[in-house]
This record gives sequence, structure tokens and C-alpha cells, in this order.
Amino acid sequence: MGRSIARELAMQMLYARLCGGEGSAGEIWAMTALPQEKTDKRNFRRADAQVQSVLAMQEALDARIQPLLHSWSFERIDWVALCILRLAAYEMLHDPEMAVAIAINEAVELAKTFGGDNSYAFVNGVLGGLAKQLDPGEEPILSPTDLQVQETLPTEE
Repeated sequence: MGRSIARELAMQMLYARLCGGEGSAGEIWAMTALPQEKTDKRNFRRADAQVQSVLAMQEALDARIQPLLHSWSFERIDWVALCILRLAAYEMLHDPEMAVAIAINEAVELAKTFGGDNSYAFVNGVLGGLAKQLDPGEEPILSPTDLQVQETLPTEE
């Protein structure tokens, strides 16, 4: 449950940034829809680390997502769906603790909760395409940023 809450918080923080939110992670956290009592410091730190990683790798993540959009452009994608895609792509490609199927399922659930009517199907299709590009036994690719972020993440209890 903790990772799901952190993921939801990370998606909302990414969305706030996309909408022009330039405040600190704490200020953006205060604007999210999650009750702060539901989001402990461990979830906040995990979400903040995910957001920093997604932002640092956004260009590379977008390069992996773009070919899967077929006739769509980034400008046509709902911003919520775009944030969900970037976060899930990061988890699929760079989080060694995250199973691909779980990343896709969690992204679809976020799209059902926060996205438009058919957003979940779009998210599922794009991420399914990304999953097909991964080798079955492929380990997530860690960047130096990921390694630094992992060192700061709290351990699950």
C-alpha cells in the first residue's frame, strides 16, 4: 500500500510541475489531493525521489514513449496521462524493485482515478507496447541518478 500511495503522490507532484508549479516538493505536496495524514514521510521521500528521477530522465523517457504513440503527439496527450506514462516508464525501465506488470497495473489504476474516460486504455496500450520492447529477463537500467536516489530511499518495513 505504501508504494501505491507514494506513486499517486509522485504522479500528482509531476502534474503540478507540468502545470507550472515551481515550489519545493513540500509545497507541491501540500497542494495534492492526498490527505497529508495518509502520506507519511517515507511515502513523501519515495515520491520526491521518483519525481526527481523522472524529471532528470524526462527526455530519455519521452524518447522511449514517443514511438509508441503512433499518430499521437505529446501535445495531444492529456497531461495526467502523460505524467502517468512518464512515471510508469521510469519504473519499468529503471526501478529494479518494480515488476513490469505491476507498474502497468498501477498506472492503469491511476488513469482510471485521475484521467479522462478512456485514459486508462490509452495508458495500458502505450505501456503494453513498452513492455513488449523489454527482454523477459532484462534488469532495469540504472543510471547514476538512480543509484543516488536509491541510497536515499527508505526501506520498506
